[in-house]
Amino acid sequence: MNIVKRRRRRVNPAAIPKVTHRKKRNVQKVEPTVREAAVKDYVAWIKGQSRIDHIVHATLNSSRWDDRDRSLYHEIVNGVVRYHGRIEWLLDELSSKGVNRDVLAQAAAAVGIYQILYLDRIPHYASVDAAVEITRKRVGEAASRWVNAILRRVTDDVLYWQEVVPKSDNPRVRLAMFHSFPVWMVERWGAQFRSVTDESNEDEKSDPNSALEQFLIWNNRRPKVTLRVNLQKCTPKQLEAKLKKRNINYKPAVLDPTFIDLEHSTNPADLSIVRDGYVSVQDVSQGMVAKLIDPQPDELILDLCSAPGGKTGHLAELEPECKIIATDKDAGRLDVVKKNIARCGYKNVTLTCYNKVLTGKQSFDAVLVDAPCTGTGVLARRVDIRWRRKLTDLRKMAAIQRQLLRYAAERVKRGGRLIYSTCSIEPEENEMIVNDFLKEQSGFRLINAGKWIPEELADEIGQLRALGSEVKADGVFAARLERK
Repeated sequence: MNIVKRRRRRVNPAAIPKVTHRKKRNVQKVEPTVREAAVKDYVAWIKGQSRIDHIVHATLNSSRWDDRDRSLYHEIVNGVVRYHGRIEWLLDELSSKGVNRDVLAQAAAAVGIYQILYLDRIPHYASVDAAVEITRKRVGEAASRWVNAILRRVTDDVLYWQEVVPKSDNPRVRLAMFHSFPVWMVERWGAQFRSVTDESNEDEKSDPNSALEQFLIWNNRRPKVTLRVNLQKCTPKQLEAKLKKRNINYKPAVLDPTFIDLEHSTNPADLSIVRDGYVSVQDVSQGMVAKLIDPQPDELILDLCSAPGGKTGHLAELEPECKIIATDKDAGRLDVVKKNIARCGYKNVTLTCYNKVLTGKQSFDAVLVDAPCTGTGVLARRVDIRWRRKLTDLRKMAAIQRQLLRYAAERVKRGGRLIYSTCSIEPEENEMIVNDFLKEQSGFRLINAGKWIPEELADEIGQLRALGSEVKADGVFAARLERK
């Protein structure tokens, strides 16, 4: 067979058409709406991914919302977490066929319930429609119908669902569910408030549950931002001029005029007076602790648990001629203290390693132990603490607090003083710790705090103690102990 070989055609490379690749479109990521972000972040919190304040901080930092939307987001997320216990109970009551198992559907319904029952400027239809649409997009049609049915039941009789409580013979169970607190907390506080009522000069017929309820209401408030004036940079009068120039309304705190309460909620980080160090965020009751230390010129003071640095800074402002050594077991949190020092321009604060303090032999004129605690005095500002704490935490915290006091006592000079403080209202973390310390350390004695703080904040034996609601501030405890 004759095979005819074909000549291959030579192809001119120039004739080959060039393949052009289409450029990928720069598709912008669609920013979630306020309610979508609120539902997503509530789900993240329910799943235990982080503390709610950390979640909120991350969302606000990454969003481009205007001030109005930022404020609404903050209100919804903190509100739905604050009323988490009550809303969960309401979902059970509202769900005739059982609560939808999908956590996002539950979260969308919860966000809708919060807006309908607790916010008065949002039309009910807007809350319902948004919750239903979010559920339809993220979960599906069936779940969205469940959310719609739940929220329609609420809007049909808003007043009833605002007032309904469990049928219980125990008034504290009803209080706990209505105001959204764990029952074990309210039971404990009920006994504590009965003790306070018994010790007072009030009418014997006064209802201890009334004082307890006022305490619960106070801790469900939307807390105002309280700022401490940096007296090293300006006087309250000079600050007043700065605030008027920026149209910021405020009132001096009743307990101390060097603290001010802003009339409208705002993010402190957005205020130039905060960024420039003219003021620092701190509640007035916590400001009493530094006054109890009463720093003097040329004294050496140790702040053993200094992070995030509020009390360290207050000491530096009260007496710029003293020297403050600030440390904290959590080295990472010392970075926050360092930033506060730079922001406010303190010249008399030195940061040092925690282990260096504990292994060293240096002694101090005053040592502050602002101890880690359950935080039950600041429930309004840290809305998820009530759900994160367990009864067993009291015992764990007390063990840490006792050890810290022992460390601190070894570093107090003769004639020096040791100040122990917490933002808890629990006796196991406060007066019981001090009593045990004084039994163990016979070289120390309790000094009456009334010389340095308003008399209404000093209890019958001279400790700084406020539950919060009675002085319209955060709860606080502190004791001044002096080495004989």
